[in-house]
Amino acid sequence: MEMLKDISEKVVVVLSEVLGSSPAARWLFPRQLHFEDYNDDELRRIFVQMVGQNSFKIEQGSLGPFPRIVAQRVGRSREEHGFGNVHELRLAYGKILERHSTRIRQRVSEIEDSWTETLPDEHLLTGQDIIGPEPEDVRTKSKAWQELQKMAGLEEIKTAVNQLLSRSKINYQREINGMKLLKTSLNRIFIGPPGTGKTTVAKLYGQILADIGLVSSRKVIYKTPGDFIGQYIGESETKTSAILDSTKGKILIIDDAHMFYHGSELGSNETDEFRLGCIDILVSKIHNKPGEDRCVLLVGYPDRMEEMLQKCNPGLRRRFPLEEAFRFHDYDDNRLQEILDIKMEEDGIRASPEAMKVAAELLCRARDRPNFGNGGDVVNFLNQAKVRHRERMSKITDVDAMDIVLEPEDFDPEYNRGATAADRCRALFNGLIGFEDTIQRFQTYQRIAENLRRNDKDPRGIIPFTYIFKGPPGTGKTHTARIIGQIFYDMGFLSTNEVIECSATHLIGKYVGHTGPKVVELFERSLGKVLFIDEAYRLGFGGEGNFTNEAVGEIVDCMTKPRYYRKMVIVMAGYTHDMDRLMKVNAGLRGRFATEIMFTPMGSESALKHLCNLIAKQDIQLLEAEDGSNVQETGIMMSLFEMLAKTKGWSNGRDMQTLAGVVTEYVYGNIDGFDQWQGRGLCITRKDLIRLMRDMLQQRMKGGMNEVVLKEVD
Repeated sequence: MEMLKDISEKVVVVLSEVLGSSPAARWLFPRQLHFEDYNDDELRRIFVQMVGQNSFKIEQGSLGPFPRIVAQRVGRSREEHGFGNVHELRLAYGKILERHSTRIRQRVSEIEDSWTETLPDEHLLTGQDIIGPEPEDVRTKSKAWQELQKMAGLEEIKTAVNQLLSRSKINYQREINGMKLLKTSLNRIFIGPPGTGKTTVAKLYGQILADIGLVSSRKVIYKTPGDFIGQYIGESETKTSAILDSTKGKILIIDDAHMFYHGSELGSNETDEFRLGCIDILVSKIHNKPGEDRCVLLVGYPDRMEEMLQKCNPGLRRRFPLEEAFRFHDYDDNRLQEILDIKMEEDGIRASPEAMKVAAELLCRARDRPNFGNGGDVVNFLNQAKVRHRERMSKITDVDAMDIVLEPEDFDPEYNRGATAADRCRALFNGLIGFEDTIQRFQTYQRIAENLRRNDKDPRGIIPFTYIFKGPPGTGKTHTARIIGQIFYDMGFLSTNEVIECSATHLIGKYVGHTGPKVVELFERSLGKVLFIDEAYRLGFGGEGNFTNEAVGEIVDCMTKPRYYRKMVIVMAGYTHDMDRLMKVNAGLRGRFATEIMFTPMGSESALKHLCNLIAKQDIQLLEAEDGSNVQETGIMMSLFEMLAKTKGWSNGRDMQTLAGVVTEYVYGNIDGFDQWQGRGLCITRKDLIRLMRDMLQQRMKGGMNEVVLKEVD
């Protein structure tokens, strides 16, 4: 600028745009000329001049439809940043000359006798040279269309292809006749759970559109959000712009597009600026206009794609209408069986009828898992069976290695667990005292399930999937919930024996709108498992400012939804009176938790037996007295157990474990004093146990107890 001040009256300086924001620029360059973009008619005239300069003629003349169509197509990019006017026209003209040259060469190659057949006019640009050929029905030639036809279902997508082909033909003629084009949006969303084939179908769909000629280059480009997202501020925008510019005239498929938004994953409604930058550029460069020479297909998971479209740039939803999305759903049992049959046939594998029954049962169970992979999980499932088959065959020498026949144990090593379920049920409760009624209850459920299946009936609608556990602390509620996971897994109702343990805190949000998502997230994690809600009575302590009632309402609502109904076991546990009060909070809660299991406090005899079982695990025995004082000492221990049970906060089984730990510490800490019992194992005398129990009672009495006197047990 300083140099221009000295020569401003001697030299004419023309700038294409003002440099910087210096105030001096305004008086150094007082005259500004604004050049507008060429309109369609101006572009048409410039195109005619280009053709004339190259001594070409235009079919139907310069005032015919074809120069007008070229100008209109170029002009549709006028609103995009960086529109090049004549530069864009030259690019279009270059493609016209390419089509012209291809046509001439092809026609010349077809002429067998140049004396009798007319040579093509090399100076004539035909309508097809200028605007391209009419969209061809390539469905009989397109390999992608043939692959799509082989896939079961997908009628919506096949219909959409037919409509696009028909509409493209109509628009081709309307364009020639100077009529307004019918709106045709090529941009689409493919949403569905993992493993449902949405990416595969999106690639086929994109290739079919390219084969039809709905984009100029007829190429399909595959990308993921990782190709767009940068590592520093501004890089995401640059990378996204570059990808979109390079894919003009092509089909762009963006797989896992939900990764552009991380709101719910991060526990908030926000996503990072690197991803937002990608979305903003997508919105700015993609338009749903007739004749737009670009197609973008987004592929992702339904819930996260819907959240992204609702909470990000509003323009994204206008460009990718959710109402027009192609939706893929989890496969049903029959479809999974079909996929398994197809994969086995491709691999040349057979299976016995019994093995196929086991496979069908396992796939049915697997469907209840969160993030079930559908077709992908079937492949993994078959691969695991092949590995087990190889291991089994490696132990057998006389076998034909070429003939693979899968047996039930290849699909599930414990496929026959249902036949031994009753015995396993009792074994699961080993070490628990006073659980005979509970054991019989679940053995009855197992017997009902087995008999219904033998009669070709589904037991899932008969066996209860929701339970209320009532009782004081330390009576085995949590341990029983873990056992239920194994019992229901053995009965074939759950995909795993895993137990998701939580408390009311995990269900209650901190602000309005926070509770519902927390409950849904927990239910999602618990699909195909046991959800154990400990201290559930706290959900009944509603009041102003908390969200317990909202949590209870959301639980009831989720339990009625097909996604969760009888696909998980739900156990609510707590103290008897508090759980009764919880059942009154919501009228629907009582009806959905109709099965109650009572856990009673541990009596004195049960407590002593449980203690002996616990210390026996440490190889410690309770020594019998040699002077015949067993009866008196046993009476004292019984009284001490009764006194301990009356102390505040007594937790039955948990406190018995504490006492067992005290005994173990005492015995192993005085191991030198037990030399006389080396051949009989480690022992503790009843007098020593009584002393340890008295010490424990004195400690607990400091926390309070009912009106009792220690001398009563002297």
